[in-house]
Amino acid sequence: MKTEDLIATLAQDSRAQSGLGPVLARTLLAGLVLSICVFSLTLGLRHGLGAALMAPLTLPKVILPPLTALTALVLVVRLAHPIARVDGLRAVLRGLAAAAVLMQIAALITTPRADWAAAFLGGNDLWPCLVSVPLLSLPMLAGLMIALRHGATLAPRATGAVAGLAAGAMGASIYALHCPEDSPLFYATWYSVGIALITMLGAFLGPKLLRW
Repeated sequence: MKTEDLIATLAQDSRAQSGLGPVLARTLLAGLVLSICVFSLTLGLRHGLGAALMAPLTLPKVILPPLTALTALVLVVRLAHPIARVDGLRAVLRGLAAAAVLMQIAALITTPRADWAAAFLGGNDLWPCLVSVPLLSLPMLAGLMIALRHGATLAPRATGAVAGLAAGAMGASIYALHCPEDSPLFYATWYSVGIALITMLGAFLGPKLLRW
């Protein structure tokens, strides 16, 4: 069978066309509920969250991660199909990454040099952020991996990485509701580190779990 015929056959496979959506909804919701429960029991909402959300520096912290997660989710669903057009979504992700970098540059310009280190490291313990974002992301990564096994990706490593990106961004979205640090030098840096760790984990697991 020619490669083109094989791909066309795969594209018609019910696993790739109709089986993924319902499973994804269930497993991702289960992971999200578990993450929210862990968050509620261990961290909780930030005191004065409503007032903090009105601050211009705080708003991107709770907007960019969900936008990244949503874009990555759409992208990973498309990657689960043998034939997928993803260029536009990749451009959106690059735009969101550029926005995070621009926020950091703006913060460097507007923050006195003497305060750079304090803004970068935060006024609280750095470890809760570095630990919480990956841990809150793990249940959702597990849910995504379970669902993606019902797909038919031809790029398991890339699909796993994007699943990790989606899960990491969702974990950062949840943690942002607790995080008291409002400088882009802090959250654009350390949230990105946590998301990157889950993205790399997804890339590692993809070939092991999604190859078929």
